[in-house]
Amino acid sequence: LAPDGTAVLADCPPGAYTLKRVKEDQPSFLQWLAELDLVPGTTLVLSERNLQADTLTLNLPNQTSPVQISLPAAKSLLVIDS
Repeated sequence: LAPDGTAVLADCPPGAYTLKRVKEDQPSFLQWLAELDLVPGTTLVLSERNLQADTLTLNLPNQTSPVQISLPAAKSLLVIDS
């Protein structure tokens, strides 16, 4: 955990989290997150970690089906427990 109580999503076990901050400032990455409605304040459920494929499966409130994100992308997402 960081001093502000956040954790890197890529390092978290399955569970419910709230996105607090995005470390990456690349416009295309931020746009992709916005299209998923994965913005600070969003509550998400990390439902699966696939270490063979380097992906995490997330359930997001405004998505009808689970979303997979890469481990490198998840390293840019700082979360707190929900």
